[in-house]
Amino acid sequence: HTAKVYVPPALHPSEISDLLDRNQIQLAPEVAALYGQIEEANVIWELASSDAHTISQFRDDPWIKTQYLDDGYDWGVVHEMLSGGLGVQPLSYILNDEWIRSQGYYYSFKNMGRDHKEVVVLDLHWTLTALLRVENGVVLDEVWLHNSDAHSLTPMNMGVAEYMKSCFELKGMYHWQEALLWGKKAEAHQMIKRFLGRIFPNTTPQL
Repeated sequence: HTAKVYVPPALHPSEISDLLDRNQIQLAPEVAALYGQIEEANVIWELASSDAHTISQFRDDPWIKTQYLDDGYDWGVVHEMLSGGLGVQPLSYILNDEWIRSQGYYYSFKNMGRDHKEVVVLDLHWTLTALLRVENGVVLDEVWLHNSDAHSLTPMNMGVAEYMKSCFELKGMYHWQEALLWGKKAEAHQMIKRFLGRIFPNTTPQL
């Protein structure tokens, strides 16, 4: 597979403090600990399209053919399902109103009749966005999952540290959050159970 990784070091504490003061917001200690280590984290991995042997192992897999390809799905869609990543955004973005208004969750929240200021972005992940709840001017250590296609908002019952740990264990594979939340009812559950260990040997997904 191929991967792109961009994880710059954290801003200086004084820069973080100034940014929070300007936006009149504070971070729960657990959230502050994350941004005290990194400014952002953008990781994208996928099966190498140029590797015909690797691609054929998955495109010709009987289960994938039965569940998807024979049912009319394009291989490009399945290829995306067999990819993953992490998209922790910089504080300077997630607190910036112009940036927020360019994100899918902003419009989805409007359709849901909710105020986008209830949350800030933690992780952008295709149609899913992991959000942190904001209460009384504090970004809480409380992760919620938003699906912009389904206009749904679901508590993940975990904080930032557990979210990052789960993402690492499941390699950020497509819709891993829903697989954790809903188990076998989630479409991603079987994909992850069947193929994550083949993509990353010695990985056993705990679902």
